[in-house]
Amino acid sequence: MIIYSKLPRDLKFTIGTSVVIIKKADDNPDSLVPGCSKNDIADELWEGVLKVYGKHVAIKRGFIFASKNDKEAKAQADEIKDEKTGLEKMDPDNVPGVQRNDDPDVKNAPAQQARK
Repeated sequence: MIIYSKLPRDLKFTIGTSVVIIKKADDNPDSLVPGCSKNDIADELWEGVLKVYGKHVAIKRGFIFASKNDKEAKAQADEIKDEKTGLEKMDPDNVPGVQRNDDPDVKNAPAQQARK
């Protein structure tokens, strides 16, 4: 079965003695399904993942999904392309509650001086 993932991190599921690893999303713009990784998982393992982990937020919200072909997967990926997974990288210049300090003396001060 072909499983696609929009998550920016690998995800590991344990099914009995087997481990299923869903690879992180692919940033390749030339990908057939942009913004998603493509994982080939045995049908019985994927069914096990759904049985044991079917309530996982990434599966419930459609960030990890099975598809019959790339065309169908692209349509599913387009539906969720603007949704946030909560695992996206933060913009260091736009962190809520943190004010940027551009004072060069503070950036280059040794740790002992900065504590004074």
